[in-house]
Amino acid sequence: MRQLVFLLTAVALFPAWSQTVIDSSSLYISDLVKWEEFQRPDRSSATSALVAILALERDGRLAIASCWVRKGPDDRLRILYTEGFSLHSGTWKAADGHLAVRYRPIHISIPKVGESTEQYTEESWAYAPAPQEDRLAEWVRTANSRYVPLRNLGDVKQLGEAIQFYRDTAQNPK
Repeated sequence: MRQLVFLLTAVALFPAWSQTVIDSSSLYISDLVKWEEFQRPDRSSATSALVAILALERDGRLAIASCWVRKGPDDRLRILYTEGFSLHSGTWKAADGHLAVRYRPIHISIPKVGESTEQYTEESWAYAPAPQEDRLAEWVRTANSRYVPLRNLGDVKQLGEAIQFYRDTAQNPK
């Protein structure tokens, strides 16, 4: 929780950190979303889902966020940063009809015992080129999931700021 407060304060005070350029055409969401009803003593009942969001940035950078989302009254998804947020960062490139990706974890809300944030994972992902030129793919398939375009994220800029903050933190640890 303290990290989230620090993140939001830092982004507000230092807008220069907002160098990651994320737009809705670079975002994909895991397509098997299971909505669950949660009731907490301090809040009213709400429907949320644990999802993974891919950000395939045009400059070849990659971000994979694992987070809880909730649908707002306008039917847009809101990321619940305080409920758990993990982020992997790396690179991607199109090669021989697939995406060659390399990434590592840079922020984990609840780390697994013995999990390293220094080890990179390299994979080859399948994808279908998008018919529109504003988007890389119609869908992306990783080893574990299939991702489809995410068109209804409530605050794309805030996600970009969170990605940039954790990238900066990972490059310049205290």
